[in-house]
Amino acid sequence: IEIMGILTSLEKRGVIETANRVLGICSQIFRRAVATGKAKSDPCRDLRGALAPAQEKHHAALTTKDGARAVMRALDAYQGSFVVCAAVRFTALTFVRQVELRFATWDEIDWEHMVPLSRQAIAVLEEMRRVNGTQPYIFTGQGRRRRPISENTVRCALQSMGFAGEMTAHGFRSMASTLLNEMGWRSDVIERQLAHVDKNKVRSAYNRAEYITERRQMMQAWADFLDSL
Repeated sequence: IEIMGILTSLEKRGVIETANRVLGICSQIFRRAVATGKAKSDPCRDLRGALAPAQEKHHAALTTKDGARAVMRALDAYQGSFVVCAAVRFTALTFVRQVELRFATWDEIDWEHMVPLSRQAIAVLEEMRRVNGTQPYIFTGQGRRRRPISENTVRCALQSMGFAGEMTAHGFRSMASTLLNEMGWRSDVIERQLAHVDKNKVRSAYNRAEYITERRQMMQAWADFLDSL
């Protein structure tokens, strides 16, 4: 009830995207509490349909092979901190939403690869575990080891590389969607990897299981493609 009150207040102010983001963060906190035995369930799970969907915004993205090549070469030459470089590379390899990247914790990683992660993405995680494995979050902010990187970390890194107005963190999702379609991967599989969830829960669960093998293959092909650039 308290969470819904906060969300309703944000919704009335017209900040729909913020309300949805807050709901997502609260849900991650509760999932963490469930994993550590401090809560029995995630109450936010039942609130997902209660909010108006966030209005779609344009996110600058480079969606051609040449654009992807420019970004990956710039990343190889980038002189940012180890954590920032790892965060940008992991975003490129997995095209996850930034809220999922920032608040990812070590206990969410399935090292047996049940989640579709490429060898390259796993290598990034292994590097991060060596330098950051004792911290709660995988990608922690500079000077605040127990807190995640800021929501602008990847965007600012891309700006520093010279892509201001051309590429954002969210842009990696558009880049992957466009190029994977051009590479011949099935749109249903791409959409599932992008976590564009089917509103039918039964069908959504079925599709997630049905596509897991193809998603593993696709994510490895995507990582190999980025390396080839």
